[in-house]
Amino acid sequence: MALVLALALLAAQGTGTEPPSPPAAPQAEPAPPIAWMEWDEAAFDKAAAAKKPILLFIEAPWTRSTPWMERNVLSDHQVRRLVAEHYVPVRVQRDRRPDIDLRYQVAVSVVSKGDSGWPLLALLSSDGEVMQGSSLYVLEDRLGKPGLPSLLRGTARIYETNPQVIEGSRRVVGMAFEREKRPLRRPEIGNGLIEEAAEKLLASHDATFGGFGAPPRLPTPFALELAGTLHHRTGSAPFLDILLTTLRGMERGAIFDRLAGGIHRTTSDPAWRQPEFEKLLTYNATFVLNALMGYQASSDPDLAAAAGATVGYILEALTDPDGGFYAAQHAVSDPSEPIGSYYSWEERAFRAALPAGAGKVAAALFNITPQGEFSLGPPPRGLLYLTMPRAEAAARLEMKEAALRDAERSILAALAKARAGRPAPPVEKAIYADGSSWGVLAMLRAWRALGREDARRAGVAALERMLAAVPPGGPLRHRIAPPPDPSLDPPLALDHVMLAWAALEGYELLGDERYLRAAADLMERAHVLFWDPQEGGFFDVADDAAARGYLKIRRRLPNDTAYPSLNSLAARVLDRLALHTRQASHRERAQQCLKQLIVTSKELEYFNAGLALAVESHLRTPTRYVIVGRRDDREAAALSAAAWRIFDPGKLVQWLEPGVERDDREMDRLRLGRRGAPYAVACDQEGCSEPVREPSKLAARPRSL
Repeated sequence: MALVLALALLAAQGTGTEPPSPPAAPQAEPAPPIAWMEWDEAAFDKAAAAKKPILLFIEAPWTRSTPWMERNVLSDHQVRRLVAEHYVPVRVQRDRRPDIDLRYQVAVSVVSKGDSGWPLLALLSSDGEVMQGSSLYVLEDRLGKPGLPSLLRGTARIYETNPQVIEGSRRVVGMAFEREKRPLRRPEIGNGLIEEAAEKLLASHDATFGGFGAPPRLPTPFALELAGTLHHRTGSAPFLDILLTTLRGMERGAIFDRLAGGIHRTTSDPAWRQPEFEKLLTYNATFVLNALMGYQASSDPDLAAAAGATVGYILEALTDPDGGFYAAQHAVSDPSEPIGSYYSWEERAFRAALPAGAGKVAAALFNITPQGEFSLGPPPRGLLYLTMPRAEAAARLEMKEAALRDAERSILAALAKARAGRPAPPVEKAIYADGSSWGVLAMLRAWRALGREDARRAGVAALERMLAAVPPGGPLRHRIAPPPDPSLDPPLALDHVMLAWAALEGYELLGDERYLRAAADLMERAHVLFWDPQEGGFFDVADDAAARGYLKIRRRLPNDTAYPSLNSLAARVLDRLALHTRQASHRERAQQCLKQLIVTSKELEYFNAGLALAVESHLRTPTRYVIVGRRDDREAAALSAAAWRIFDPGKLVQWLEPGVERDDREMDRLRLGRRGAPYAVACDQEGCSEPVREPSKLAARPRSL
């Protein structure tokens, strides 16, 4: 903390403490663009040899603020000159190097009192220690915060004259990473953990709009999955309320793009009406999974439609023709354009786009006024969120709800046609193993729940492409496309575990044993590369003696983000593998993952729902819906489709074909006959139900066998 105060003082004192710099002649040539280097040994060696600090720029190109900062701050001639004279500049893309981002966000937050985010600009020592940083800088000094030129001068001076301050930063940041390892409770895997998480879900849930905690609101896919899972197991209505209130709030809000499908990354308000406009693959894929769960739990057609529209968005905008899913769609086409210009509507243009006679319905459903939304700034514009539930709007207009929905569809089709003339924000056309694995999960489950053959084809193509990218005897690289550079694209534990989960999903939904073998192989590779031999559980990166900066610190990634925490996800995958392979080693490793995560968890808040889900799946064997019959039999296929439609989170649907040796052995183990096929049974650890031959009766299976 003393370092932060010292830098602020230096900036406030102005030129009296700044290193001398030659006066700029009016006719002087402008400084060239910043010569960014990659995060590699060459950059660190150059900084050490020149005795210069490092300027680290972590960009998220899909945000509005990253291109804005590039255009308005980093292109400034004074900034370029200061960087060229005093720094070694290193540029990192957040999606390509999440391992770097996850460490330097923590470090900057500690050193700069929480001021982190994207883009991140950090001033480092030549060995990678953070001296100062922030999520966004401007050129001018404002309200006691130095602008970027002042900070560059002051930090260069302090680095040259007072190197001991680096030790203070090293100590403070080191303590933050050490706190992640501190034992806080006994490593006991029990129901108490699930009950603790359930209480926090109920306490932190917003009963009006859905979501958890104070704004800004991010989607919380694992909190919602936990709520749905607890409702299914206990029948408790409050957990169903959590799931449905949140999903309906998102579907009605401006976070949901009702013209093209898909959701934006976050909103600044509790009602989901003031979004940041980037669309990330991970949040869209998990929204599909949550919305499908909500639909199966409630039969709400709006949730089915939202899931289907988001599947359509992913297929249309984020799917690579050769297989795989792109990382994101940018927030803006150009950072100079008004906020949300692609997604917002001036009142006059909105009215002009409406079909004839649709004005009253549009006025009841949408809040597009001449004043616009304050959050968007000028010119006055509004966003397409529903101002009230559709049933209420129909009652106010004294019309049937079905007629109102028909009018809404007509309005949205006309608005979509009008918006098609605007330049759409570009897509970040890179494929990463972790995010694309989420896409596989979303597509395959949408195929089963909604009958989307296009989703099945895209999911299979993505899974095949990623599995083909796993080199024989070598690690999976984080980036799938463009082709990875081994010196820049590291192997990461989360990629191995996520792709293993996607492969397991492929095995369960498609029945191809190649996928089961691939999942087991990926988890074995992860064990070799990332396992902690002393305490068990997975680290996020491999042990690397040549690692620079905070990459020397191997983390366990204890909290959920767009992904469940690393070791909770690994435990779920290992437990699922154990169910299929009956190999005790998988379950033993799952226990070790859970124990190491439990022991360092202070309290299970909604952002620790991944741990509660992993404990739930570890303690309870999922219901297994077994279809007995030939794979070309239509009646057997109908039974399988009915099983996949059942609201039963974590369920396992298995198709056994008489005459196939492996399937015959499994039927013998479950004591299932071959005669009378096709039929279906539901099995738990105590046995199997009576055979069912009608899909409707399977769907109506009682909760308790």
